[in-house]
Amino acid sequence: MKRCIIYILLLLVAPLAASGASATSASSADKLAAEAAKAYQAKEYLKAVTLYTQIKDSIGVSPELYFNLGNAYTQLDNYGPAVVCYSRALRLAPGNSEALSNLRYVEEKVALENEALMADKNLDPTPESASFFGSIRSLAEAPGSNFWAVAAAVFFILFMAGCAVYIFIAQVKMKKIAFFGGLASLLLCLVSISLSFSARRTVLAKDRCVIMVPNTALSAKPSADAKRMVVPLSGGTQLRVLETLSDSVKGDWVKVRLNSDFFGWLPAQDVEVI
Repeated sequence: MKRCIIYILLLLVAPLAASGASATSASSADKLAAEAAKAYQAKEYLKAVTLYTQIKDSIGVSPELYFNLGNAYTQLDNYGPAVVCYSRALRLAPGNSEALSNLRYVEEKVALENEALMADKNLDPTPESASFFGSIRSLAEAPGSNFWAVAAAVFFILFMAGCAVYIFIAQVKMKKIAFFGGLASLLLCLVSISLSFSARRTVLAKDRCVIMVPNTALSAKPSADAKRMVVPLSGGTQLRVLETLSDSVKGDWVKVRLNSDFFGWLPAQDVEVI
């Protein structure tokens, strides 16, 4: 009997202890966030990066945290981590216009650095343009998975309302409106569901990476002894991931592509997948 009472008390106390620990963690994170913001305003950007990273490690990530961390990295001219942070902020909150604007700013800086690295070489460091259908898909997926999920729910409700009107209203004109309106709503519902899943797959896809070191040159083969391109690419350059390789002898490598002039292998430690 005594053992049962102890178990019951433990079950009652455990949630309270957990909630207390969670509240303490949140309070600590708020203090760190205030310190980080103060450090950023004082132009102590390295300290701000350290504090924001501590928050990320302690309570997890958020669009705002990635945005602030990206800003601190940008002020340090550390464009690789800045691109990663802004990109992840946009994956969590596709409508974050400030993160998008800052990402475009950093991309322009990276493009200028790549052009400087090209010097008099007849090479183009511009990323490949998306195909027509790829551009349309990106535009459609831009609002995010949650937006299209809500839209699908709204269109389904309209479809059900059309069915109800068609069944219970005797007027022929209203039946026609309900029939065609319900049919259109069902079609839009299915399209919205498809776009929601597509946007979700895009968010979870690991097909893009960013160069995290100041600059690095592509290799023809996944080997430290392989021939490397004469011209390196700058940190912050975004690449398409084609293949990954993990080998106990050669190490970890990633096959990437920027365009027809730049494709090959990079050591996995030189890049970070978004």
